[in-house]
Amino acid sequence: MNEFERALCRYIGEENLKKIQTVKIGIAGAGGLGSNCAFNLVRSGFKRLKIVDFDVVEPSNLDRQFYFSDQVGMCKVK
Repeated sequence: MNEFERALCRYIGEENLKKIQTVKIGIAGAGGLGSNCAFNLVRSGFKRLKIVDFDVVEPSNLDRQFYFSDQVGMCKVK
């Protein structure tokens, strides 16, 4: 268990963390809502995400999504 997981266990307990880490979550879209949901789910201990989005990163995405200027034109999901 890493330092982040130990800190999370203080709030939710080790048993609940183990449950969270086995849950499979699907996210449709990696835009403003989907990318933020994925980011926060991972920070909450979830590890098994499937993100589907056929869009590419546009310059207008940079102010509200977790992408950088060198990623413009790349697929949002690999």
